[in-house]
Amino acid sequence: MNSLGRLGLAAGFLYTSAAAMRLARFNIQSGTGLDKRYFVGMPSPAAAGVLASTVYAYPWGLYDYRAAMPALFVVLIPAALMVSTIRFRSFKTFDLQTRRPYTVLILIAGAMVAIWAHPRAVLVVMAYSYLASAFIGMGITRFKHRGGRGPGEPSRAELPPARDSVTAG
Repeated sequence: MNSLGRLGLAAGFLYTSAAAMRLARFNIQSGTGLDKRYFVGMPSPAAAGVLASTVYAYPWGLYDYRAAMPALFVVLIPAALMVSTIRFRSFKTFDLQTRRPYTVLILIAGAMVAIWAHPRAVLVVMAYSYLASAFIGMGITRFKHRGGRGPGEPSRAELPPARDSVTAG
């Protein structure tokens, strides 16, 4: 971010400020009766994972101003998500004993082998998948609340009452 000068410095400051605000909100809300399955806003370790995996995948640095401009999004999007109210899945309630523990353990072992074999690609995919998971969850929730209707389809309340062919005779 050095090649961006003050713009890069400002982006780094915004990220650090967002992380501090996110941690403060977490500390304030940790004792309340919020749903333990979700975080409100992207957790700061996950946001740091997005940055760290991106830097690890591209360790050569960005010395040209034009090449460093897309890096602003890599810094600012997780910063904005940390202070947002978007729900991110928490794995605090993930129970290994009730859900086929061997399947879950095999998946975890497979993830570890994948990270060992191709760490750059796998860590980036994992970090950005978690980032995208909140938006996928929001889409699924909105689709369910609409009753599974497609775009432009009326709801059941908007449809005229169905006539029974037997009694309509």
